[in-house]
Amino acid sequence: MDKKEQNNKSKIIISVLGLVFLLVLVVGISYAAFSYAKKGTKLNTIRTAQISMSYNEGENGISIADALPMEDSVGMQLTGTGQVFDFTVNIDMPGKGTSGIGYEVTAEKQNGSTLEDNDVKLYLERSINNTSYIAVDDPSHYVPLDADDEFGAKAGEMVLDTHTTTTTQTFYYRLRMWVDQNYEASSESKSFTITVNVYGSDTAINSKNYNVAIQVNNVTSSSTSVNVGYNGTGNVSITPKEGYYLSDVSCTNGYTTNAVTGASAIDTQNITINNNGNTIKSVCTFIGSQITWDVCKNNKVVGACPAGMPVDYNIGGAVRHFYILKDKGETVDLISTSNIVEKTAWATSNSEMSANAAQAALASATNGWNPIPRIITREEAESVGCTMEKNSCPNWLVDAGSNHWTSTVATDNSSAAILIVNYLQGDFKSTPVTFGKNNGVRAVISISK
Repeated sequence: MDKKEQNNKSKIIISVLGLVFLLVLVVGISYAAFSYAKKGTKLNTIRTAQISMSYNEGENGISIADALPMEDSVGMQLTGTGQVFDFTVNIDMPGKGTSGIGYEVTAEKQNGSTLEDNDVKLYLERSINNTSYIAVDDPSHYVPLDADDEFGAKAGEMVLDTHTTTTTQTFYYRLRMWVDQNYEASSESKSFTITVNVYGSDTAINSKNYNVAIQVNNVTSSSTSVNVGYNGTGNVSITPKEGYYLSDVSCTNGYTTNAVTGASAIDTQNITINNNGNTIKSVCTFIGSQITWDVCKNNKVVGACPAGMPVDYNIGGAVRHFYILKDKGETVDLISTSNIVEKTAWATSNSEMSANAAQAALASATNGWNPIPRIITREEAESVGCTMEKNSCPNWLVDAGSNHWTSTVATDNSSAAILIVNYLQGDFKSTPVTFGKNNGVRAVISISK
């Protein structure tokens, strides 16, 4: 035996002591190109009508006679002799390496299995003290790999767990397997047999990707899942639905995000999902909540809301921009920050003095709004400073650059109405009611505070 072969044998020790026991011994400070593979020899069998699971070596195994389909909640609690399969993975790392050792536990379906992959459920738990076990994942049907993976598992095997450690550690496993509750029994006896395999590597863990399922509620996502590498990141774009904000984000199995939540999170976010050194897939859930309004409180105002204060309000299926026009106590009047309607006359004719053209145009443009908008009155504009004097109107009432009608008839001209002129003048103007070329309408609504 040459020296190289002796060194390799000193790094890996395997023994079988009742349980399937895997000891991976790594010596030294460098783990470069370390790899390990252990094919299980114990057969795990489920057989309908007279179902049994047995292992060719040792006494630990699953043997269920006359098994019937069962719910996951029942299968996950199976205990006792013949109900579970226990095995351990021990990694001994006496040196201080620059990276961890990763390993993968797989199930390998055996030839001769006659139950379909989705007729059985597999459920694996892991422990570091052989007392308290946690689920590696939810119960799953047998899901085979499409191709060989980085650890050495072959196409057709199912990955049960991928894990890593940077210290000497023993991991205890408990496997359960049962017939899916939706299996339709037949008079024919069928079986499903697997063996458990373990693969180890110091490099594969860094190149493996883990699936992160994206779940949404009242938001939309750019994708339904993201692949994230070990200690790596992935990205997804999340957009709240109209009238909603991103209120909560959570990821399972130690994954985190940089998502911004809260009432101001109404826009699309390109969110980064962090793996954080996890060797298991995750589910990230993004939840939107409907925007509710207390206009003064949301804008950190104590007492009455001041005229001209910007307010975003959800109306007509969208969040729109308004200014406070007047605080009335329990209610507040808002005016849109720009014209909702452009190029509209005030009335259809000189003899019609009811702003029918402007109001009809506004009603058409705001169909579906609740409450129904109206046009600002001359008196309301005067209450915030507007007069016939140039630059008398406050900037917020003329800052959009377009003229907009009031609902008030001019007193100096029987065929004219009062127009609020844009920021170049910022005042009232008596304007012919049929003139609409440069004139529009802003929307006024009354809402509860």
